[in-house]
Amino acid sequence: MEPLSELASFIGALGLSFIVALVAGALVLLTQKRLLPVLIIIPILTLSAWAAPQLNPITPSGKSVKVALVQGNIPQSMKWEPDALWPTMLKYMDLTRAQFDETSSVDIVIWPEAAIPAPEVMVEDFLFNANQVANINNTAIITGIISHQQDDYFNSLIVLGNHNQKQQPSADHLGNGSNEFKKHHLLPIGEFVPFGDLLRPIAPFFNLPMSSFQRGKYTQKNLTAVGYHIAPAICYEIVFPEQVRASVTNQTDMLLTVSNDAWFGASNGHYSTWK
Repeated sequence: MEPLSELASFIGALGLSFIVALVAGALVLLTQKRLLPVLIIIPILTLSAWAAPQLNPITPSGKSVKVALVQGNIPQSMKWEPDALWPTMLKYMDLTRAQFDETSSVDIVIWPEAAIPAPEVMVEDFLFNANQVANINNTAIITGIISHQQDDYFNSLIVLGNHNQKQQPSADHLGNGSNEFKKHHLLPIGEFVPFGDLLRPIAPFFNLPMSSFQRGKYTQKNLTAVGYHIAPAICYEIVFPEQVRASVTNQTDMLLTVSNDAWFGASNGHYSTWK
């Protein structure tokens, strides 16, 4: 597939899958001594693979950026426990401070989806301190958080620290949604309950923690962190390439996907290795 990878920017993952199926079908017909499909498909694919890099408007910028991915590995059983909130946030801050040394300080620190498992209004002091730490180290922290706006809750990403460039006067976390991404494709049952008014009274199972999120807009502005424009997606939104592409602009420098950092012990979910 490597020679055809450039086509992905034009036809997407589904288009590449169609090409694989088309070539496989042509090869099957070839075993039946039917040459015409192969004689048509192979030259067209060869020409397309050659032309795609020439037509692709995306080119390397030559810039480099140091990114640190911080994983707290919080057990799912503790994820939404009120008593675990501050230990969780302090763990992320401690893990992040290790990235700030004079020889290899990073530009952007990425925390997972809902790394801060509480609404912003409940953790204002922590956000202020984390913002200041990022400012002092000429860094930005992108973190998942629960945002509460106009009586609605969102599964969001926010930026703490320097937004516009690496070295700048101290920037405050705005907290007004202007440099924030709200998840659009919510997980059924986990993040919202279809027909919730009907199902929740029937079975307590549907009253899961944080299962009443609202959707963000389909197309949203890029996040800005130390001058970079970042098109984000949260968790399984990444399987909707049309949505990701809709948020990519001429200014977009990179894509970002974050997911839940919690693990599920010895259940059918991912096996836990946390200690």
